[in-house]
Amino acid sequence: MLHILETSEVDETHSYTKRRKYISLEKLIHNRTWKESEEKISCIVEDIWNNPTLTSEVAKKPH
Repeated sequence: MLHILETSEVDETHSYTKRRKYISLEKLIHNRTWKESEEKISCIVEDIWNNPTLTSEVAKKPH
C-alpha cells in the first residue's frame, strides 16, 4: 500500500510549488520526535484550549 506525502513551498519569486511523493507504508517509521519545538507545541495547545468556540456555553447552544 502506498501513502502520498505532499509538500509545498514558496520560492524567492513567490511561486508556489506542490510536490507529491509516494512512499510505501512499510517504510514509514516514527522516531518519537516532534518536528516542532516544545514551545511551539505548547503555544498551539494553549490556543486550542483558549478558543472561545470550545466553551461549554457555546456547545450547549442550538446550531
